Amino acid sequence: MAHRLYRAGVPVPRPIAMHGASILMQFIPDTPGSLETPALRLSDYRPTPDEARLIHARVMQAIITMMTRNVVHADLSAFNILVPADEAGRRANPVIIDFPQAVDPRSNRASRELLAHDIDAVTIYCRRFNPEITDHNLLQKLWHDFTEGRLTSQ
Repeated sequence: MAHRLYRAGVPVPRPIAMHGASILMQFIPDTPGSLETPALRLSDYRPTPDEARLIHARVMQAIITMMTRNVVHADLSAFNILVPADEAGRRANPVIIDFPQAVDPRSNRASRELLAHDIDAVTIYCRRFNPEITDHNLLQKLWHDFTEGRLTSQ
């Protein structure tokens, strides 16, 4: 699954090697070129209103792309999103981690509720820093397109 999501453009660490159920993933540094300090978790960072808006939009797009690959993270929160700094010091390019709870929405009966949890957790967190953030009924639209077979890979 990690390779599939990475190849689809989902912002996840690049998978390097697999052995059984173990996956060696790319290290996500806090600053470009650093090999000592890992990126901050979103839960440990207070984004500016603009950063919160961008982080939210990019995570929502990642959720949509994951659904086109039949993946619901199922435990997405500010604890499972890294926010490394770019060259300018901004932290608006989130990286999603920790997929052991992920489910296939084609076969898991709870996947709609798990998807709702993922969308709500990120939206509520980001809204703390920018009250204008909304999910624009993403769950209803995304689930409708999924169940009607209109959700396709980009």
